[in-house]
Amino acid sequence: MADSTFGQRFLDSSQMNAVQIAFKEWAVVVEAIGSGRQIVILRKGGIAEGVGGFKAEHDRFWLFPPRFPQQAKGVIDSEAALFTRIS
Repeated sequence: MADSTFGQRFLDSSQMNAVQIAFKEWAVVVEAIGSGRQIVILRKGGIAEGVGGFKAEHDRFWLFPPRFPQQAKGVIDSEAALFTRIS
């Protein structure tokens, strides 16, 4: 994250320690969210969602940026330099 205090603006230390759920997302997206350049992540549901559709199981979670797989073709042009720097 660009701003290491990002989570601290929303959660106090006891709440931060209590959050044990993480949402995997590309590092370039996590960086954009943390810096405020992006404010939402949209995901398309799939067959595994069942008849009732998608339902969020948790109201708080960490963003976890695994190193792979990230694909440059999925990154908008304005974030290409960031993608190259953190990939």
